[in-house]
Amino acid sequence: MNVSVSIIILVLAISVDAAKDLVCQEIQIHDYPCESYEVLTEDGYVVTLHRIPPRNLTYARELKPFILMHGLIGSAADFILSGKQRSLGCMLHEKGYDVWLPNARGTTYSKRHMHFDSSSESFWNFTWHEIGYYDLPATIDFITNKTGHNKLHYVAHSQGSTIFLVMLSERPEYNEKIVSASLLAPVAFLANLESPPLRLMASESEKIETLLNHLGLHELFPSTALNQLGGHLFCGKGAPTQNLCILVTYLSVGFSDYEMDRSLFPKIFETTPAGISRKQFQHFGQLINSGKYHSTRFISF
Repeated sequence: MNVSVSIIILVLAISVDAAKDLVCQEIQIHDYPCESYEVLTEDGYVVTLHRIPPRNLTYARELKPFILMHGLIGSAADFILSGKQRSLGCMLHEKGYDVWLPNARGTTYSKRHMHFDSSSESFWNFTWHEIGYYDLPATIDFITNKTGHNKLHYVAHSQGSTIFLVMLSERPEYNEKIVSASLLAPVAFLANLESPPLRLMASESEKIETLLNHLGLHELFPSTALNQLGGHLFCGKGAPTQNLCILVTYLSVGFSDYEMDRSLFPKIFETTPAGISRKQFQHFGQLINSGKYHSTRFISF
């Protein structure tokens, strides 16, 4: 790892003001109501839960609520950015459903703890296992208490599916609270992962750990003003560097035969990446290296 890599990591650590709720702003652009709640987990984290409440409460009583859970480096915004006609959050709201959009601990809107400041190492001492064991059950309990429904639908992308598997296996009492589960790009066994950056990071995990310890970094890929500005300047419509943005995206998350809507890039970079603990990354790296699914077997180097 050279000096230029160190500089990039330091730049990515400049956090943006979380008080600006871009999730509710995006929801309200479509003339939808938006609510946000703070949910306390058993281990002291305060996570933010966004909601698009149903307009017709009488009709909504007949429909089970939906949880739409984001993936790694994502946030609640992921399910609403593409607008009324294409985003799942908006489409479900139009059908009369009660739509709930969680934000995992450590992301832009969930950086509070009852005892630890988000600048401390102790705050970032978690992996996706804790998100599945603590955050998701707390979210489900809150929604069932708030709505009166004892069952709900669950839709998740990437890491959102991983934490779902953690919850169902380690807290089996929550199985009966799920009516249906739709797991998009589910992540459990990663031996055949094709992403070059992720495979490289997994293979060089000890060196990266040493560098991060030297830099004192425990949060990776937070939302930054630089990301937002770069999204508009370099990835916006007509930008000569837009193809580079697409290449970086494909290298990170995999190539696809489907045409990407380039007009969404500026919006995506307003909220993504949203921040993760470095231990989440390391835990996935161990799945890549072992080829097995270890929900709790995280070993710090």
